[in-house]
Order: sequence, then C-alpha cells, then structure tokens
Amino acid sequence: AKSYRNMIGEINSSDFSSLVSPINMNQVPIIDQAFATSLAEKKLGEDFALGSRVNLGTPTIQMVNGKLYWVVPLLHSGFFKWLTNRDNGTPGYIMVSATNSQDITFVREINGAAIKLKYQSNAYFNQDLKRHLYLNGYTGIAMAGDTFELDDSGQPYWTITVFNHQIGVSAPQALGLATIHAGTGEIKYYPLINTENGFDDSLIPNWVDRVQPSYFVIPQLNWWGKYVRGFWNTMFGKRDMLTTTEGYNVIYGDDGHSYFYTGMSSVGSDEGTVGFVLADTRSKKTALYRISGATEYAAMRSAQGKVQQFKYYATFPILVNLNDIPSYFMT
Repeated sequence: AKSYRNMIGEINSSDFSSLVSPINMNQVPIIDQAFATSLAEKKLGEDFALGSRVNLGTPTIQMVNGKLYWVVPLLHSGFFKWLTNRDNGTPGYIMVSATNSQDITFVREINGAAIKLKYQSNAYFNQDLKRHLYLNGYTGIAMAGDTFELDDSGQPYWTITVFNHQIGVSAPQALGLATIHAGTGEIKYYPLINTENGFDDSLIPNWVDRVQPSYFVIPQLNWWGKYVRGFWNTMFGKRDMLTTTEGYNVIYGDDGHSYFYTGMSSVGSDEGTVGFVLADTRSKKTALYRISGATEYAAMRSAQGKVQQFKYYATFPILVNLNDIPSYFMT
C-alpha cells in the first residue's frame, strides 16, 4: 500500500485563497474536446473530396506560440485509402482555438512545403507508428498511446511515453518520451531524470506539453488518497480516504505549464469536494488546493438547470479564483 501511495510523489498542500490563482485566466478554454471535434468536422466538410479519404484524429489541447488550440490530425480512413495515398500521407491538420470558436485553421503547408502525415496509427506496414518504432530499435520496452503535438514552427510530431511497471506488472511509471516526426519518421528519445524532488523534465523540448498520460496520473492520485492509512483502513475504517471526482481537464497555469485538473472528494461523499489537484503533465509535480464545495458534475447540473428551457449542455468546469471567490467556470 505504501508503494502505491508513493507513486504520485510528494503532494504540496495549500489553502485556496486570494494568494492562490494557479490558472491563467487568459487561457481558460471555452471550447471542450467534443465542441472542437464538431468545429473541425465542419472545416473538413468544406473540402468534399478530402472528407471521403480521411478521418479526424483525437483533438489534443496544447499551447502553440502562446495561444491555446485543439489540434486535430487527419488520418487515413482505411486500408485502401492508405494504399492510394501512402507516398503522400494525409494532407495536414486542423487547428481550433480553445478560446475563440471563430478561429479555425486548416494547415496544409509550412513555409511553402506541403504537410504529409505519413507515419500514423491508421497507416499500415512500415508506416504504422508502433511498427516504425520497433523497426528502429525500440523493442522490448513498454510504450503508451500516441499524442499529436506541434513544435513552435508548426511541424507535426507524435509523442509516445516510454514507461515501465514499478510494482510487479502494475503501476506504470514514465521513463522518457519518444518523438516521431509525422512526415519524415525521424525518431528522438528524451529521458526523464529521476531526482529526490521528483522528475526533472529539462531534457525534453519545451514545445512538448504532455509526457505523463492521464491514465497514469489519475490512478496514482486515487492510490494516494486511498492508502492514506494503509491497506486495512481501506477495508474497515475508511478514515481520511480521498478519491478523485469524475472527470478531469487540462488547463494552463500562469507559468505556461499544462496541468491535469481534477477535484478531490472524501470517500462516500457524492456531491462535495475537499479541494482540487493540479498535476504537471510533464514532470508530474502535484499540488492540492484545499477548498470545500460541490463536485464538478453537480455544478454542471446546476448550471444547466438555470438554462434548462434552452436544453444547453455545460462543458466540464474549472475552478478559478474570481475576485477572491472560488468559482466554477464552464461554457
């Protein structure tokens, strides 16, 4: 139990107050992933011929030249479509501003050179992303899922976390990051440096927003809250146990770093939180901000109830410091 609880590392705890404003209010996303996907589909639909050849990949929120965007890669829609276009790949990606629903860009070229996404998870044979890594010496190691990210010049890359298991065959821990240029297939590996104070991510390029997958970090937060008093307490006493609330978000702080945001509630409490955590998506450095209140989904239901006659839907909220008042922000 102690090993599981220590997976997340040291968590710094502080009270939410006027001195704590961890979220950059200029970069609060008003567009969530589902809305970004819908906007990207409409943009893709403007090119009728292209829509039959490609599918949209998973939108990834990231900071590009100081602005927050959902970036959506174009992927092959099937084997025969890949076979026809294997020399040129798919023709670019779509950028949807996370703060302005009118700012949507279809990026087909960079500095006059056409973008060709040859290496991807929807390609086949030697252009399949994981097989490309295997053929270049990345064998016998565990790799997490791929994330589509852009460097500062807009060049497209896939980033894949390399990890091992810390406790038997469970408890994955990130060891480093492999980047693959989606057009050329160039592979580079950057290690995470394990120090006494956590992970040092200084060797990883600044344009990379995520090294730690959410499906590594969220379970580790739950282990930290679950095993606060050891294993037997989880079976009988259940004292002081915490758990993450349903759902999470990716937000950007005043320091320019991206964080996983999720609420924390007492075990057995359905509608209340004891605070929220911000976990750095690169180094996994985590802070707990103590503030009691309603859970995110309770706040969403409350907001939707205010406009129920319009049948609006609320995005997953973020807790912000609004004039020294802790407030849920949602679109």
